[in-house]
Amino acid sequence: MPTLQRYLGRFTLPNDALDFTIGGNAVTLTSARYLMSGYAAEPTNQLCEHIQAKVRALGGNPYPAFTCTQSTTTGKITLSGMGAPTAIVWTDTALRDLLGFTAGLSGAATYTGTNQARYCWFPTRGLSEYPGDLTKWWTQRSTSYPYRSAGGQTYGVQGTLLDEGKYGYRHLPKADVITTSATVWESLQQFFADVIHPCEKIRVFPDRTLNSGPDYVDAVWGVEGENPIGSFTEFASRHIRYYNGLWSVDFQMWEFVS
Repeated sequence: MPTLQRYLGRFTLPNDALDFTIGGNAVTLTSARYLMSGYAAEPTNQLCEHIQAKVRALGGNPYPAFTCTQSTTTGKITLSGMGAPTAIVWTDTALRDLLGFTAGLSGAATYTGTNQARYCWFPTRGLSEYPGDLTKWWTQRSTSYPYRSAGGQTYGVQGTLLDEGKYGYRHLPKADVITTSATVWESLQQFFADVIHPCEKIRVFPDRTLNSGPDYVDAVWGVEGENPIGSFTEFASRHIRYYNGLWSVDFQMWEFVS
């Protein structure tokens, strides 16, 4: 089986996506910058863990076992651990939508989103091009300048070692790449607009089944030289010119440095 990846983009949770009720208890989230979910035991709460903490902190502690998790294989959000059928009402439908739900929830103690959550990309085929070893992810580029004089003497100016890489996918299905009336958040084109265009941090899991601190790298979308990101079609193209069903994607990433 090929090794599949997942890409989680950082985003700002807006003020119109903060409120919901669970079992009649009002919950208000904090507007901040998040990834959709964190790795196991991450010390900083990402959005899923923030939702979980807010529900568990409700007065009277009605849902001490409540969990909000994102599948590492489908990207969908699951709300569970309520102990009995519990209604969830999305006061802010923008929050409902970005989590991948499509309506209010009732009649169950566990709910899974209809759609993949927003600000994520879960390609359904593994990488066909990458530098070296997936467990390393990066290759290195030196910015040092070596010189040699006409007389043969050598010297140089030491620069910096930069972590970066070029990556590629082949034969991706249309839904992985192109936004259509049949897609919601899952396409690379949507991820391009939501995360790549704003030059946001991207958390990459080279093996998406893994979810601990050493299992990811933080990256940004890279370009050649000092050029702008440019057109989406510079990265994504039909694998067969006149057939929309299979797509190729080629891109660069740079290590994220704050």
